[in-house]
Amino acid sequence: MRIMGHLLARGCRTLFNMLFTAVLAAAVAGGAALLVAYAQTRHWPPSQLTDVTAAAFAVLAAYAAGVTVLLRASTQAVLGAAKVVEKEAVAPVKAVERELETTKS
Repeated sequence: MRIMGHLLARGCRTLFNMLFTAVLAAAVAGGAALLVAYAQTRHWPPSQLTDVTAAAFAVLAAYAAGVTVLLRASTQAVLGAAKVVEKEAVAPVKAVERELETTKS
């Protein structure tokens, strides 16, 4: 039960991080696209094509940021699992070494 609670908490934290990062990246990318459009044309409000372009940049940036956070969390989980497996694989060998040392003495 403890493992399930840990996995659930980790999953919720990762989901929150993904959503937060995606929204932040979308806002920055969309804002940057609108800023560049205004700097070039000196006309506000921007045209519909500019809005569509800014929205496309925002969606792509949100997707990239969300996938990056997900891949980073997945990599950390795999490395953590590898460390646990390594500890569990080495523990019996160390126990045998200790047993041999005590029998030699």
